[in-house]
Amino acid sequence: MVRDSDTFPGFPPEMRRNFWMYPRVMDAWWHELSGSESKVLDFILRRTWGWEKSSDHISLSQIERGGRGIGKGTGLSQRQIITALRGLERKGYISIKKQTGKTNEYLLVVQEMHQSSEKTATGSGALNAQPTSEKITHTIDKVPIDKAIEKIYSLYKTLVLPTARLKTTDKEKMKERLVEFHPREIIRAITNFGESEWWMNNSNIPKTIEWFFASDERIDKFLSLNPLPPDDPVYLDGQVKR
Repeated sequence: MVRDSDTFPGFPPEMRRNFWMYPRVMDAWWHELSGSESKVLDFILRRTWGWEKSSDHISLSQIERGGRGIGKGTGLSQRQIITALRGLERKGYISIKKQTGKTNEYLLVVQEMHQSSEKTATGSGALNAQPTSEKITHTIDKVPIDKAIEKIYSLYKTLVLPTARLKTTDKEKMKERLVEFHPREIIRAITNFGESEWWMNNSNIPKTIEWFFASDERIDKFLSLNPLPPDDPVYLDGQVKR
């Protein structure tokens, strides 16, 4: 068969040494990604896991066209790349360290060493519930409750209000909500809150953390816009798994 320069030449016949490390956990998560998100994540993984590290400084032009000796990029436009990066960050696959006047650093969201690599979370925030106390039993990635709150706060800033500030009173309200709601339910409520058109008819209401976490009823209101499916791992025999 005659092949031209634009046709894939085929995989090498020898598998050994003709590959780079790829995280097996993605077997359970590819379906969560759009095509552009998958391409951008693969490019980032090649530059990180492929070199046995968890972060790298990468420019948009490198993701677009390649560079530094690794391939020819994703072939996506910079607009598509930016949208994909935002999606990957929102879904919990990467975090982005922006540096003024310098190339951004992209960091993989890595589980703690003792945590199972099985699918334990939703794509939007890598949430996992494990017992830590009788009063508040939830954690995120087996992180203590205060660290879990920081993760929820970070997502709130990304999806709802970039200028949000986390006060001590806000933390207490978040802890109260975590008694009644699984963290993944709260993440879903925040996602619904940020993506809904509710604000078009309620523009006089602030988007502050204090307002959102003021009551269980408010969390439940936004969770009900798009609740977790009945077969979500959060639920056990129809009840919320605590």
